Amino acid sequence: MKVDYLRRARSILGLVLAVSAPNLFAADWWSDAVSQALDQAGTNRQELVQALQRTPEAQREGIQFLIANMPLRDLKSLSADFLVENVSLAYGAFEQAPWANTVSHEMFLNDILPYASVTEPRENWRKRLQELSAPLVKDCKTTGEAAQKINQRLFGQVNVKYSTNRRAPDQGPLETMQSGVATCTGLSILLVDACRSVGVPARVTGTPMWTDNRGNHTWVEVWDKGGWHYAGAAEADPNGLDRGWFGGSAAQAIKDDSQHAIYASSFKKTGVIFPLPWSRRADYVNAVNVTDRYAKPKPLDSTNMTLMINVLDHPGGKRVVSRVTVTDAANEDVRFSGTSKEEPADMNDHLAFRVPRQHAYIIEAVRDGQRHKQNYPGTTNAFEVVKVFLSNEESDADKMKLIVNVFDRPAGKRLAAEVVVTEVDDAKVQFKGTSKEKVSGRYDGLGLQVPKQHTFFVDAEYEGQKHRQYYTSRTNAQDNLTVFLGGYPPVRPRPADSYMPPSITKPLSAKDEAKLKTALIEFFSTPASNQAAWKFPGKFEKLLAKNEPAVRRAAWEAFCAAPIHSGMKEDFSAKQVHFNQYLSPYTLKAVGTHPADGWPLFIAMHGGGGAPQEVNDSQWRVMQGYYRDHPEVGGYLYLALRAPNNTWNGFYTGYVYPLIANLIEQFELFGDINPNKVFIMGYSHGGYGAFAIGPKMPDHFAAVHASAGAPADGIVPNTLRNTVFTFMVGGEDKDYGRVGLCTSFAESISKLRGNRSDIFPVSFQLVPDNPHTGLPDRDKIAEMYPNVRNPIPRDLTWLMTDDVIHDFFWLHVPAPGGGKEIDAICRDNRLIVTTRNGVAGSILLDNRLIDFKKPVTLEFNGQTTTRKLQPSLRTLCETLQRRGDPELAFTAQIDLPPAESPIHP
Repeated sequence: MKVDYLRRARSILGLVLAVSAPNLFAADWWSDAVSQALDQAGTNRQELVQALQRTPEAQREGIQFLIANMPLRDLKSLSADFLVENVSLAYGAFEQAPWANTVSHEMFLNDILPYASVTEPRENWRKRLQELSAPLVKDCKTTGEAAQKINQRLFGQVNVKYSTNRRAPDQGPLETMQSGVATCTGLSILLVDACRSVGVPARVTGTPMWTDNRGNHTWVEVWDKGGWHYAGAAEADPNGLDRGWFGGSAAQAIKDDSQHAIYASSFKKTGVIFPLPWSRRADYVNAVNVTDRYAKPKPLDSTNMTLMINVLDHPGGKRVVSRVTVTDAANEDVRFSGTSKEEPADMNDHLAFRVPRQHAYIIEAVRDGQRHKQNYPGTTNAFEVVKVFLSNEESDADKMKLIVNVFDRPAGKRLAAEVVVTEVDDAKVQFKGTSKEKVSGRYDGLGLQVPKQHTFFVDAEYEGQKHRQYYTSRTNAQDNLTVFLGGYPPVRPRPADSYMPPSITKPLSAKDEAKLKTALIEFFSTPASNQAAWKFPGKFEKLLAKNEPAVRRAAWEAFCAAPIHSGMKEDFSAKQVHFNQYLSPYTLKAVGTHPADGWPLFIAMHGGGGAPQEVNDSQWRVMQGYYRDHPEVGGYLYLALRAPNNTWNGFYTGYVYPLIANLIEQFELFGDINPNKVFIMGYSHGGYGAFAIGPKMPDHFAAVHASAGAPADGIVPNTLRNTVFTFMVGGEDKDYGRVGLCTSFAESISKLRGNRSDIFPVSFQLVPDNPHTGLPDRDKIAEMYPNVRNPIPRDLTWLMTDDVIHDFFWLHVPAPGGGKEIDAICRDNRLIVTTRNGVAGSILLDNRLIDFKKPVTLEFNGQTTTRKLQPSLRTLCETLQRRGDPELAFTAQIDLPPAESPIHP
């Protein structure tokens, strides 16, 4: 793909710049392995070299070990400050540990010094965890005693518990402590890092899948008294290490089966890759196969089976402690009893019984006076998990409970309206009732039992006022639907001050246009190595200076016609988009009639995330019809995008942004879209995606909307100065701290906006009494449609948070990085630019921003220079090729820092 090629080219350029930096290798004392790693670091090489040079001689072996063994993602992103601090704190803590003489130097390097264990975000955790853990272990004499003490007390001290409501399975320790929730992997990462912070060797251990296929699990190993010992994170056994509910399951592990073996993480490269169930494509986490220490296989028992039981308060509810009795249906004297596990227990930790196979059983659960019985048929399976619901509702695998509430308008009052739910594919299938004016809680309302995964018309009528909307049921046991009789918001006219591309007042002559396009196609078809020295004939440069709008259009048409888009054309025909190994299919439909200036494009992202394939596929199907059609506002294309994988952050991680850029370019090349009317939106998992994509790359969109999501790590509001961004969350949406995160984001926007009303067009809607589902957002297309992107706003604020995004409106940075920032103003041929944290890049200009007949004044970090600029056809082609967008192509550039000014610190 073009984006892939350009990123490689940028990396090569960054390497050249790094190598040419003065005195960079004045003290190249490091090993060949480190040199080889530096060669892979691209534009981040200089940061790693600084880390090597700044590390004291006594700690040099440690910094070398980290750089020689770190994965490529870290070679290209970690800063010198991060690495130097990590090494210094690790050495300092270990030297003070009373057990230091019992730990080998190799073990210190591999199991204490590293800053990460698996795929978690790289966080500066060591100092904070050392402050928390050192007081807990001050009287401990051995590593095992210290690990046990941390496991017993740290989680309560920082108020962290097990919960599947965490944001991601591989959370970093700081995020886990901030959110207060994690599952086994996040808890294990926190315990390992806490141990390492005080000099205790520890590593993340786990299995991709138990041999009974009920799930994966992660725990911790600690080095003590000459060997490795295991412990469940946040599950300290008072009797010490090597005890835990999962010991019996671990004993059945199979060493030579990659899915059923047990692995321990290793920072040192081992040649063995840890198969991580939450990130199956992660091929950089090294491991040791430690199955032999756990496996104690028993002879196959063909007579008995393991019956595992979970008790939930209601379908879709939470696990609760109950007294459970399992009675043989044919012989009531054969009875088994026990207590089920409640919510803080690991999701794979079940109440388990060994019972004879092919027997039918009666399962009874009792809790606080609630009692439920259900039958379990005989089976030949070796393992079986059964859910028992304490509520009296029958569990129907093919139906769900739809709870309908009708309001007169958003945030208005409830109405007793007549509701009819009709299946779209079979009008004979109907469900009717009257909605409630008063309810007792979030799960109260008109309840209807409807088939799962079907699409319905929902008609509501109250005192002559009618409203119809679509609803698609999902796979969950219960869902809430809110209907607003007020319908969709009124259609707003196009804003009077919307951006309009410069018109072509004088077309090129047919002869000039033909010759120009021939030269342009030749440029685009030439390898990048030859493009760098390319010179266009002077007559074409004169055409550009005299008639930029016409030449810009000719350049775009030549770019589209060049034989360089075959891969993207194949993807467009197959309705899919690629970036590197990531692939996302999509569905597409046209709504209304084709506008004269091209189709607006709405990209919609589904819910789901860290769930099985079939769940995310179902959520994708829901999104294909989630937002209601609004042909009355004008024609548009509606694209429902499938996430490229089934991970928690499938729509909001580094590969997503170039993938979305490729998708938009695909439609600019072949889809006849209006590049200034591209929109992106999503719900839940897709809402998190919109919350990430919008602020990261706002120069691609006319407007962005996020529902039932929140800003994830690395998402800042500063970049939304010029882009319409709306977000919505329910007041009763209690999971993952969404309400608090959204409220904080809105408060940050308010501070950035100050007393002005012309910047940061961002709005937040908190919907009272609304849970995670059923937000009033299905008519957002009508609200968003009038917006138009302005590709050349006069004021820019670009606060970078990673090394992925290289372009921002009319700014370009070959080596972006977290914490770098540019503030730029362009008015009346005067540029005022302020940078922070060593930004090097370029300002991109054209006739839309400046008058080439006049000198341009640049005030860069307080230093002023003046220059005369000339438009360049090669610059137009280079920026057009890099951005793939005719509105984000420019004809002149000024390098930052300019030759007359140093880089501002």
